[in-house]
Amino acid sequence: MDQELERIIGQVIKGNRRTTSQNSLMWSLLGDISRQVEWHDHKLSKKDWKWIFTAAIRRQRMVPGIDGGMVYLGEPTSGMSKQEMADMIDMIYAFAVQKVVQLTGSFLALAGERFR
Repeated sequence: MDQELERIIGQVIKGNRRTTSQNSLMWSLLGDISRQVEWHDHKLSKKDWKWIFTAAIRRQRMVPGIDGGMVYLGEPTSGMSKQEMADMIDMIYAFAVQKVVQLTGSFLALAGERFR
């Protein structure tokens, strides 16, 4: 492939990726949820919650692990488009409202930047 074409395609793909504001908003919400919600008698970290919501958005699968347990076949959020991340933030927010999570000031400050 021609180098100029590769450069243009790369810019288009990068321009559609989730923004740093969206990423900050996601982590703020996940922090509030991780501090306030127990999931099936387990207290989960922000990263654990991120995997749960990513699996819901991307319809990911679980498979048995080599030495037992289950392995999540997931994808990182860094490759998500702006729209996918907006959908994920909406899902996280709806979950937080359903679970009566008190949202912090960081969430409120970042919420206005969600779609930048």
